[in-house]
Amino acid sequence: LNSIMPSLPQAVNKKYGEHANTCDFEVMYVPPESQRKRLPSVLVLDDCDIDCAGDEVEIAETCDGVRELDLARNKLSSWKEVIKILNKIECKLEFLNLSFNQLRLDENIVIQGQFQFSTLNRLVLNATLVTWPVVLKILEKAPCVEELHLSLNDISEVPDIEHPSDNHVRVVHFNSNPLEESKHFLSFGKLFPELKTLVLAECPLKSFGIEDILMTVFKSLQCLNVNCCKVDSWSEIDKLAGIKSLRDLRIDRCPLLEDFSGLERRQFLVSRLPQIVRLNGSVISASEREDCERAFIRWYNDHPEDERGDRYHQLVEKHGHLDPLVEIDLTPERQVNVTVKYEEKSCDMTVSVYQTVLELKAALHPMTGLSPSKMRLFYVDQVMSELLGPEELRTKERQLYHYNVKTGDSFIVDSKV
Repeated sequence: LNSIMPSLPQAVNKKYGEHANTCDFEVMYVPPESQRKRLPSVLVLDDCDIDCAGDEVEIAETCDGVRELDLARNKLSSWKEVIKILNKIECKLEFLNLSFNQLRLDENIVIQGQFQFSTLNRLVLNATLVTWPVVLKILEKAPCVEELHLSLNDISEVPDIEHPSDNHVRVVHFNSNPLEESKHFLSFGKLFPELKTLVLAECPLKSFGIEDILMTVFKSLQCLNVNCCKVDSWSEIDKLAGIKSLRDLRIDRCPLLEDFSGLERRQFLVSRLPQIVRLNGSVISASEREDCERAFIRWYNDHPEDERGDRYHQLVEKHGHLDPLVEIDLTPERQVNVTVKYEEKSCDMTVSVYQTVLELKAALHPMTGLSPSKMRLFYVDQVMSELLGPEELRTKERQLYHYNVKTGDSFIVDSKV
């Protein structure tokens, strides 16, 4: 068996080539030039065991016309090989995925900057062990990158750069990294001035930092995902209200929300963040916002003044002081007083609405002398009987509350012929 890992051109030929291992019939020869013309502009070579670039001339010929290149889950370990590939196709490449290649070697090749990725727009470096110096150098040499993926890289810090390079990154995915400190959260805004979407799901972030700085560094941020963060204070949520551009927030499975129902979580989050229009994927309508804000006022009416915060007073100014909602008990009466009539007899009795029709018939045997099997039972609703008349109860196992039996109603007993 040949255990040698393939180069990129070899992997392309293996996956997209037209030569089968065995053939029982004659085939027409197709020149390699025609074959290359049929290669897709989106080249997916994930999990192909590629460990090196290969011959540069072959790379240029094989990848001619490729605009998107997916090299995820291969055996690449050296940035030297990556740069070698990209230098031959960089003039057209718009998307590059290197996820799950352990790129530990030759970082100095990147730092030296002997390359230029003028057309690259989306870069995915999940689980590559990439470091910030490498990322920043790539962004310097790839000025058109707008979407950057850095998840699963065991990165706990973000460099605090006062004057970042002129990048145009608008979307950053940074999931499942051990980012805890608020200063590193704020650094995203400094590092990426045009940032519109920041995804930090499953990062143990505990605080969003100083509110005044938060308002300053995230001037363009519209979408924020902090699912599974470690925030445990409503004051941290209140800070997000300072990001005036924020429209879409995802926050769930964090200590702060554990003790509240799903409805309460949504009410409190919507009420505290007047600028957002979507929460956890669901649009916030004008009527829902009003309901949430009113519920917020009523909730904090019963709390001490020092727990209410500024948002409570803002909403009271908007909606006025609200009385508690009147609680109406809509559960049916367990016992009701009814009248039972049989021939010339009539008597008042108390029955349980959880009795079945058969059980009520059995209870009426002493009065009527009829066995349940010989008895017909009619229910008379005191309100609806004039319109509908008596209703015969035919289902013996059905409980009386299904008929909405109330105090003041009556039953008529008749014998079966």
